[in-house]
Amino acid sequence: MLANLVTAYHFAVFEIHGRFKRSVLGILWYALSTLVIVLGLGPLYASIFGHPLDEYFGYLAFGLVFWNFFQGVISESTAAYQSNHTYIKDMVIHPAVFNVAVVIKHSFIWLQNIVVVYGLLMVIGFGFTLPSIWFFVYFGPVVMVVLFGSVASALISLRYRDFANIINLLLQILFFLTPIMWKTRPDILGLSVVKYNPVFYLVSLPRNLLLGENISIWVTVLSWPVGLCCLWASFWIIEKYRRELVFWL
Repeated sequence: MLANLVTAYHFAVFEIHGRFKRSVLGILWYALSTLVIVLGLGPLYASIFGHPLDEYFGYLAFGLVFWNFFQGVISESTAAYQSNHTYIKDMVIHPAVFNVAVVIKHSFIWLQNIVVVYGLLMVIGFGFTLPSIWFFVYFGPVVMVVLFGSVASALISLRYRDFANIINLLLQILFFLTPIMWKTRPDILGLSVVKYNPVFYLVSLPRNLLLGENISIWVTVLSWPVGLCCLWASFWIIEKYRRELVFWL
């Protein structure tokens, strides 16, 4: 297990270095793109939705950071097995390594974006409280759920090649159906598009903690069991279809 984690880490680092080879800013391009969207669209959407700018900037910034983490993992996972077909055919490396590598890569990007965005917002002077240690406690289940999504999208896209495009299309639709750029109200929380939207919880839970908002005790109780179930399901699915992967490539 530890050896596989180390291998996944090296794959993630190699992918980052390869993508940004000879780039001046390198991985900072991800944070820069987020900042441009926040500073460019933040005042506009705050005015459209009628939200105070000092509150909306943080809401939008952290929402985009966590959405980019989720969307990046799921989108890249659709080609995770095809891109590493040589290793899978030779049965040298466990297929789950490539899913974990994708999650590790985007965790690096996420951590950098959090630091850059949070630092900029504090320099500008918006009054955010420092994130509680509970934030890191909650982020563990979020990563486990996202890993399950990575495995599911990778297997489906490998078995049915058209599903990669379908998943990317659904992600675009899901972006507008999830409270990332718009805020929820008590009358909206009861709608099915919010109530049964898993991405809403993946984004809003850590975002609310960074914004200093209270989290329900039931969320605390259920988050880790749900995360651990998703983690178990991820490896169970891979083990079940591991032999078929060679024939699907």
